[in-house]
Amino acid sequence: MKNENKFSDLCLGLGFVILGAVVFILAGKLQNVARGLGPSGYPQVVAIMMIILGSTLALGNLIGGFPKPDFSIENPKGWLKILILLVVTFVYVWLLKSLGFLLLTPFYMGFLLVLFNHRDYKKVVAISLLTTIVLYLLFVKVFMIFLPSFRLF
Repeated sequence: MKNENKFSDLCLGLGFVILGAVVFILAGKLQNVARGLGPSGYPQVVAIMMIILGSTLALGNLIGGFPKPDFSIENPKGWLKILILLVVTFVYVWLLKSLGFLLLTPFYMGFLLVLFNHRDYKKVVAISLLTTIVLYLLFVKVFMIFLPSFRLF
């Protein structure tokens, strides 16, 4: 059985609460639209969900008293993968405006699936393409949020 680290879960929950609050405040500065959630509404809904779920995680780990801090690293390879995930995600966001959602997202998703040990490459390609198309249609047709598109110049 895996050791529980209630302190790290508490910190993670508080981190999501703080991140959710920041996203909510920053999203309030974006444009509001008459129909659909729009550029400000969708991030605010996600931020509220982050705050609620982060609070639940934090409070659930406070039951029974404040947990003892534990700073041990159990899985260094796992932490390396998380670091790679963060770097690749920042590069993805940085390139998104110029390369566009439809062109860049399948490669991003495929890389992450392979990074986290999915080795059936036919499934990786299928999942990456299908998820990209579904997300694109969901954002553009349902939420009416236009995603970045490819621009040569």
